[in-house]
Amino acid sequence: MLKQLLIGGSLSALTLLMAAPAIAQAPAPAPETPAQEIPEPEAPVQEAPQAEEVGEAELEQFVNAAREVQTIQQESRVRSVEVIENEGLTTERFNEILTVQQDPAAAPVADVGDDELENFERALIEIADIQQGARIEMQEAIQAEGMDVERFNEILALLRENPDLQAEVERILTN
Repeated sequence: MLKQLLIGGSLSALTLLMAAPAIAQAPAPAPETPAQEIPEPEAPVQEAPQAEEVGEAELEQFVNAAREVQTIQQESRVRSVEVIENEGLTTERFNEILTVQQDPAAAPVADVGDDELENFERALIEIADIQQGARIEMQEAIQAEGMDVERFNEILALLRENPDLQAEVERILTN
């Protein structure tokens, strides 16, 4: 449950938060594009916080914020798929066209007509708006729990590497 709630769902949403400046300049990724493919801006190397620096109250704030972040991410994914389908495309076709647009060296997409390209571009613009709104909502959700996004991301990084902290989060989730 922990991996599904925090590391699975929230990780890709948080990658969006951390990569917001890079995404604003690049075309929006497709809703089903793994977040790991989104380029992250380079950040200065910082010493990772230690697990003992994360108190019980702060961990509870983190878990509550992560739940909200996951909900926002799921809602934006559903809305993005609806946009694609409303433009007469499938998510698979949208992703094919997006891949070629982002990487001209990729295998060309067969028979992309002008109408289909216009539909793709309209969907892309709407999805970018959805993602921008979701980023803002996620930031607000984290802040509403009394955390800042940077600290939230620090704790998330700790969770990836610290089994004791993962167990503590699992305990909070089951209570």
